[in-house]
Amino acid sequence: MLGITEPAIFGVNLKLKYPFVCAMIASGIASVFIGLFHVLSVSMGPAGIIGFISIAAKSVPSFLICAVISFVLAFVLTFVYGKKKMSESEVAVVTEGTTVVTPEAPVTSEMTVKAEKVSSPVKGQVVALSTVNDPVFSSEMMGKGIAVKPVSGEVFAPVDGILTVVYETKHAYGIESDNGAEILIHIGIDTVNLAGEHFTTAKQSGDKVKKGDLLGTFDREAIQKAGYDDTVMVIVTNTANYSDIAPLAKTGVDAGEEILEVK
Repeated sequence: MLGITEPAIFGVNLKLKYPFVCAMIASGIASVFIGLFHVLSVSMGPAGIIGFISIAAKSVPSFLICAVISFVLAFVLTFVYGKKKMSESEVAVVTEGTTVVTPEAPVTSEMTVKAEKVSSPVKGQVVALSTVNDPVFSSEMMGKGIAVKPVSGEVFAPVDGILTVVYETKHAYGIESDNGAEILIHIGIDTVNLAGEHFTTAKQSGDKVKKGDLLGTFDREAIQKAGYDDTVMVIVTNTANYSDIAPLAKTGVDAGEEILEVK
């Protein structure tokens, strides 16, 4: 509602995929009405409901109508498709050459995680997450973690696991470790606006990685010259599954040096 999209994007939409698509469809339809109503802004500003403060006064009612259209369509599409997707629990039982479709018994699964240590993805100076100049991260809205002011432009896998997300703009990676930790590596603050410029990636979503594997690179000097903070955040997005997440390093670290303990 307030335009802070990262928790929803990384925590839900990209992992499940279909909510992200449903949201894009709803936004596209709402944008058509934005154009038809000739909604005009008077400045760059926030998104979501509070975005109306950037809209010309005569366009505010139309803007709010389009916001409602977007919210309602996104909710309905996600709910309907999600309900259908979750109810399609049928398995094919093959018996003597005949396929019989029977409903699968409900399965109750519980997330199983194990204690482990997370390494730093970059070389640099450790800083507390609470000091990062972005409320989404500093408030631990996305989960607990730590941050590093990098001194080099190489990013390495902090754990053994699978890359669940390689962001198109190459500024963020999501990894699910073999022990169940869901880790977000976010390079810089608001660097999504660079649209991939000054970043490279060596991996793709779905790749199996080992701790220390090169994930990608970024040009620190170019990012800073463009006016962006290059701090690297390491967030455990499934923080709720752990009893404690504690930093292990308090000063400078090398890439691959243990930086967090989750248990």
